[in-house]
Amino acid sequence: LKEGNSAEEYILPEEISEYKIENLDKCSDYIIELYGLYNNKRSNESQIMLAITNHSEDIPISLETNITDIAVTVMENMTKCVSEYIIDLCEAAKECVENGEDTCQTVVMKYSQLNHTFSNLIEDTLYTVRVTGLGHQNKTSYRSELQCGRTGSRERILLQALLITEHNFTLLLNLDEVKVEEDQISNLKASITCVEESGDHLYERTGFDTQFVFTHLEPDRDYKCGGFARLGSKNIEIAETVVHSADEVPKQVTGVTISEETSESFLISWQAAEKMKGILQKYRIRLTSDCENAEQNHCPPAAGTRYSCLHSEDITVGSDITSYRKYAPPGTKYNIQLSAKTRNPVYGPLSESTVVRTLSEKPNEPKIQRVEKTMTGSVLLEYDYPCPYTGPTLFEVHYYCSSNNCGPDHFEDIQKMNKIGNIFELKGLQKGYDYNLRVEAIVNNCADDSQYYVESKETSVETDFLEYAYSSLDQCSVFSAPYRVHIECGHRCADGTCIDRSSAVRCNWVE
Repeated sequence: LKEGNSAEEYILPEEISEYKIENLDKCSDYIIELYGLYNNKRSNESQIMLAITNHSEDIPISLETNITDIAVTVMENMTKCVSEYIIDLCEAAKECVENGEDTCQTVVMKYSQLNHTFSNLIEDTLYTVRVTGLGHQNKTSYRSELQCGRTGSRERILLQALLITEHNFTLLLNLDEVKVEEDQISNLKASITCVEESGDHLYERTGFDTQFVFTHLEPDRDYKCGGFARLGSKNIEIAETVVHSADEVPKQVTGVTISEETSESFLISWQAAEKMKGILQKYRIRLTSDCENAEQNHCPPAAGTRYSCLHSEDITVGSDITSYRKYAPPGTKYNIQLSAKTRNPVYGPLSESTVVRTLSEKPNEPKIQRVEKTMTGSVLLEYDYPCPYTGPTLFEVHYYCSSNNCGPDHFEDIQKMNKIGNIFELKGLQKGYDYNLRVEAIVNNCADDSQYYVESKETSVETDFLEYAYSSLDQCSVFSAPYRVHIECGHRCADGTCIDRSSAVRCNWVE
C-alpha cells in the first residue's frame, strides 16, 4: 500500500514464499500488509510493514556550453530523495580531472530546481562540473559523474602595442584568430578608440589599415583601447586591451659638484631630479679618462695596485642617491657627466661636463745612471725613474759648482736641454771646475702639505742650493742623489786660468 494512495492488492499462490513488487516510485514510502486468504475470506490477523524505496547513487546531468556560459541540468526529478543540489564548477587544466588548486564556483540549488546557468565565464576554457545531492535529513548524499565542458570562442581581433613612448604608441591588428583571406585584408575597415582611464581624454582612429598610431598622449598613463572592424557585411569585435604610456624622460641633471679629493678618491654630488610623470629608477655616472698617469710608457701600474683606471666607465646608482665616491689611481684626470632614467628606456640628457683630477702623491727618487762629456764640450746626463708613477711627473736637472773659486758669473750662459728619453744636455759649463748634478722629480696637485718640501742631509752649501732649486707650495718634489763630475781644463795658465785648447793657447799675465 502506497501511503496516501488507493490500495493495490496482490493474491499469491500458497506455495510462493516471496514476491518482488516492481515499477515503484523512487525515494517513496510504502505500507505493506500481509494476511492470509481462504475461500476469499481474509484472516483476522495480518502483518503490517513499512518499505522505503531508494535511488541510484548517480545523479544524471547534462551540460550545454556557450561562449561565456555553461548550463547544468539535472536530468531526473529527485525531489523525493534530495532536499538540495550543490553544483561545483571549476576551471580545469588541459585534462578533464579535478584539481584541488583549480578556481571554482559553487551554487546551492533547491530540490525543486533542476537547472542552473553559470555566466561570465572565460572564453575557450575547459571547466569541470559535479553535482552533489543531499537527502532530506542530510544523511544521504548522491553524486553525479564528473563532466567537462569547454566554453566557446568568437572571432575577434586582438590588439598588439608597438613602439610605446611617453607621448605615442602604435596598435597593430592581430588577425590570427579571424578568418580573413589575405586579399581581403585591404578591405577591412577598423575603428579603434582609446580612453585615458584616469582622465577625460579620448583618442579615436579609423581607416583601412592594420596599424594605427596614437599621438599627443600623457606620460605614465593607462589607456583602454578597443573597437570593431567591418569586412563587407560582417562585424568583428576588436578585443579591449590596456596600454600604459612610457614614463617621462627626465630633465638634465644639475648641480654636479666635486669635493673631498684625495690621492685615491673624490666625491661626486648632484641635485635630485625634478618631479616628473613617472617613476625615477636610477642615475648613470659616465666617467672618461686618458688614464695618463696609470699608463706611462714602460711603467705599468705596480703589482697589487688597489684601484685601476678605465678609459670609459658607466656607474649606475639608485634613485634615492645623490652622491657617489669614486676610487681611482693618484694623479688621474676624469671627465664626469650624469644622466637620470625613469622606467622609460631612454636616459635623460647628459649633465654639463665636470673635470676632476685625483691628488698626486710624493714622487719617487730619480737615479742618475751616467754622465758623459761630448766632443763639443757639453755634458749628457741620463737618469732613471722607478715605477710606479705617483702622478703626472715633470723632471728638471740642477747643477752647482763645488769648487772654492766658483762665482755666479761663471754660469750665466749655461743652457739646459731635455733630449729624447730620460736624457738632459748641459751646454756652457765652465771648464776646470767640479760640479754636482741632481735630477728633480716634480708632481703638481699634491695630496698633503707634508710632501711639499723634502729635507736633505747635505752640507750647508748643498742645503742652500736645494733652497735655491725649484720648489713650490703647489708641488711635491724629490731630488736624486748628487752626481759629482769634473770638467777638464784644456790648458791652465800659471795664474790658474783655464784656457780651451780648441783655440790658440795664450795666457794673459804679466811677470
